[in-house]
Amino acid sequence: MTNQPLDLIWQNIRNEAQELANSEPMLASFFHATILKHHHLGDALSYILANKLANAIMPAIALKGIIEEAYQADPQIIASAACDIEAVRTRDPAVDKWSTPLLYLKGYHALQSYRVTHYLWQQGRKALAIYLQNEISVAFDVDIHPAARVGCGIMLDHATGIV
Repeated sequence: MTNQPLDLIWQNIRNEAQELANSEPMLASFFHATILKHHHLGDALSYILANKLANAIMPAIALKGIIEEAYQADPQIIASAACDIEAVRTRDPAVDKWSTPLLYLKGYHALQSYRVTHYLWQQGRKALAIYLQNEISVAFDVDIHPAARVGCGIMLDHATGIV
């Protein structure tokens, strides 16, 4: 699936975040909140996605719980997330850091959010999956139906208006 083991990708991301925090003190708290305070890729990713998708109806803490439930039940979701980071890092000449997709790329965020909706759909939680599909579409301008089947090693470059 991926040429880089999950732990190595996560360590690369953490090392970059520490270097970036040291070189740009104004962003140190950002790098700490999004990466450095987390022990695993899934922890950081659930935090980032929950905060990007949160609203008055569904706060970040509730979303984080839903996302973490999916990750615990299906570890392949995180393996695919790492595989997608590697795909972006190796294929996109504009991306020179392992942390870039995790922190900044809405195509990556949309794809990882979709993976959670797909899990929910498979569990019969279709109302929640469709609700989140809509929120993902609004937040990232990418619309992937929760029933769709998507592999790993995917890069959605710029990801504007993808259906």
